[in-house]
Amino acid sequence: MGDDKIISFDDAANPHIFRRKEEKMKSMRAAFKAAREEAMPTRSKPVKKRRKSNRKGKKK
Repeated sequence: MGDDKIISFDDAANPHIFRRKEEKMKSMRAAFKAAREEAMPTRSKPVKKRRKSNRKGKKK
């Protein structure tokens, strides 16, 4: 009869489910990126660390 026109519900739903999951992941990635950028300090110039001198004084 009309068996060739019948499609599985799962086969029809899979592309839609995948699209929704991809949109959700896209928004999560954007939110994570925004949170990481917000947490990073914005410095124009890196600060150099000062080294401690191990010498107490020169002996002659």
